[in-house]
Amino acid sequence: MPQHLSEIDTQEESQCRSWARENYVPLAERSLSWPLFVLDEMRRLDQPGAVKPPKLLLRVGRVPSDEELATEGHRRNTE
Repeated sequence: MPQHLSEIDTQEESQCRSWARENYVPLAERSLSWPLFVLDEMRRLDQPGAVKPPKLLLRVGRVPSDEELATEGHRRNTE
């Protein structure tokens, strides 16, 4: 795999995991259509002893677009 593609994948994974921590919802409220990185990170937060983010944003039903994930504006708009 070319280097630039793996960097994009790593960046996308990081953004998805960050989004998942900021927008954590309980298992019953998750959509299986969400990116696997989002579901995996939320699963990690479900583990006993996992530190959940202090502010849980309970927005259900949509995952931000790539453009939203790439901008700081998305964070400000969801808080």
